[in-house]
Amino acid sequence: MHEIKKEEMKKIEGGTSTFTSTILNSVYRCLNLFFEMGEALGEYIRRKSEDKFCDI
Repeated sequence: MHEIKKEEMKKIEGGTSTFTSTILNSVYRCLNLFFEMGEALGEYIRRKSEDKFCDI
């Protein structure tokens, strides 16, 4: 192995410049989580306003 000079380091390209399936999957899961939280909150508000809670 040899030491890389600064000029060679500037020419190195790497990483991802596009969306990968892992990134898309994590974005989908985050959006799905927010949707489910909103759905649960809306259901809670509806049940609270109609007094339709189960007695435990």
